Amino acid sequence: MSFLSYKKDYLKGDISSGLVVATLVIPQGIAYALIAGLPPVIGLYTATIPVLIYLLFGSSPHVSIGPVAIISILIYSGVTPIAAIGTTEYMEYVLVLTVLVGVIQFLLSSMKFGVIVEYVPHGVISGFTSGCAVIISMNQISEMVKIPLYDRSNMISSLWMILTHMDEIHVISSIMAILSIIVLILLKKMIPNYPQPIILIIISVFCVYLLNLDMYGVALIGKIPMGMPPLVFPVFTMEKITSMIPIAIVIAFIGFIETFAIGKVIAKKEGYSLRSNTELKSLGLANIVGGFFSAMPVAGGFSRSAVNYSSGAITKFSSVLSVGIVLVSLIYLTSLFSFIPKVVLSTIILLSVIKLIDVKETAEILRNNVLDGFILLSTFTVTIIAGPKFGLVIGILLSILIGMRKVNISYIEN
Repeated sequence: MSFLSYKKDYLKGDISSGLVVATLVIPQGIAYALIAGLPPVIGLYTATIPVLIYLLFGSSPHVSIGPVAIISILIYSGVTPIAAIGTTEYMEYVLVLTVLVGVIQFLLSSMKFGVIVEYVPHGVISGFTSGCAVIISMNQISEMVKIPLYDRSNMISSLWMILTHMDEIHVISSIMAILSIIVLILLKKMIPNYPQPIILIIISVFCVYLLNLDMYGVALIGKIPMGMPPLVFPVFTMEKITSMIPIAIVIAFIGFIETFAIGKVIAKKEGYSLRSNTELKSLGLANIVGGFFSAMPVAGGFSRSAVNYSSGAITKFSSVLSVGIVLVSLIYLTSLFSFIPKVVLSTIILLSVIKLIDVKETAEILRNNVLDGFILLSTFTVTIIAGPKFGLVIGILLSILIGMRKVNISYIEN
């Protein structure tokens, strides 16, 4: 194969994957911003400048950086107790949070902390991820039936709220949700190599236009500002910094773990090495800069990275192309996004996050190692009852205590 044809093959794979990832990140970005309690456009801003910063310094050509579901729910659970959604204050806290996450990640990379993260027990990550997936799923179900939740980070109270307000279910939104799930499942089977979420969104927009569904109570995304991500200067005060530090530490930790986990899997398949501290530093820089361009914290997305890789991405140009498409959409196409039904975005998120609940893996861990299984179930239980940040802390503390116990037993026996 000649050098020219070799480069053409690279270009073909990168263009293909860039187009597919862009069609995936646009609805995801809008949806994840809504989960975080932010305007939809913030999700699109998050998929632009921070991604470019990561690409400049990151070591993986396949990881797709941007807004992710777990980080969105953590933002919501961390900021809502302090500021009201929809206010300028809420956005200010999120921007401060984004920069703090980046600073923490950058400082940890300077201390070579990336290597240590690789030794976090898999049970902690699995239990936490599954717990967050359950919480996110419950939030999407509430959006589908249009029953508001008082505490989105608590699965028990959310379930109770829905069950005790069944008479308030919005019938048309619920029917639309069920039909959207069916259509999305069928599309995945019929055209697995095409961007099914975008096709579903196009169908739903036509339905809204033809049937005037918004007149019957179906909630739409609404007007999205047009233009490039604006340059802003977060207002740092001691009160904001101290109140955001706890959740910033959790997001910094989880964001890196999610990014490195998917990157490591792909790197192993492709036969190249992934430098943990380089990834941690790159993620930190992306978040620091992102906070000055109206972005929420970013991380590597499992689904987007997998799609990027399976669609033929070879170099970082695929991600550059997807960023370019998002920017073009922000400048010219935001008027079309305003007709997207929120319930359709909820179904897209629901079917995506359900995959994170790995029952088979949990059963295998419980069968092979009782202590690891105990850590997994404890992390999962605390996460869905007390919230993500408490679940993660409990999981790590339990793994440390059990690790110390093993060391003591080994010392006594010797």
